[in-house]
Amino acid sequence: MSLSAVLRKLRIAWIQFRRFQKWGIVPEPSGGLYPPDTIERIRTAYELWEQGVRPLHRRALRLYILGRDLPAEKVLEAIRRTAEEMERKQPRTKLKQLAKVLDQYEAFAREQLPQHLLPEARTRWSDLLSNRKLRESWRQILSRARTEDLQSEEFRACLYLLFGYLPRFPKWEEMLQRVTYGEKGFEFPEEERLVLFFAMFLARKRLTARMHR
Repeated sequence: MSLSAVLRKLRIAWIQFRRFQKWGIVPEPSGGLYPPDTIERIRTAYELWEQGVRPLHRRALRLYILGRDLPAEKVLEAIRRTAEEMERKQPRTKLKQLAKVLDQYEAFAREQLPQHLLPEARTRWSDLLSNRKLRESWRQILSRARTEDLQSEEFRACLYLLFGYLPRFPKWEEMLQRVTYGEKGFEFPEEERLVLFFAMFLARKRLTARMHR
């Protein structure tokens, strides 16, 4: 599909189209033509805007969660930008809530799966957060992340667990959607779950590597 056809069909301005391109929402053309799913990507981005997801970098992460193919460097940039915005949105409380859900799942899996199918025992997610330095340095961990970390099979499998499997269980899905701090409740949007989980994933991966040296 040509650029003029895309702009005409969706009735959007060139400058807005370029903003979508900046965050990988619109893929780069091949031979002057855009992939067939370009229009669907843009429509999804507009639907997310109507749902209240306004920043483009957050919409890019939502598309990534939905399984759209985005350049890893764009996803990493969007993760870091979102992390910057989260400092006043109770990130440490959300980290603890996310760790609690993941620990409950892993305990559930160990009760349900045959012993020979269980993954290698690792540090519990909540134990990672018992280290105050880790709780305070999650953004620094993300600053050292590489695109290869996002592209690893292990991380992709974890993404399916977080966004494809756990939401099937009402208890866990409720815990993932909202957290409580004192008497206040805070939304826990999917893109923020992705950001914090990526930091936890990197921390546990590196701790495991050090233990096996």
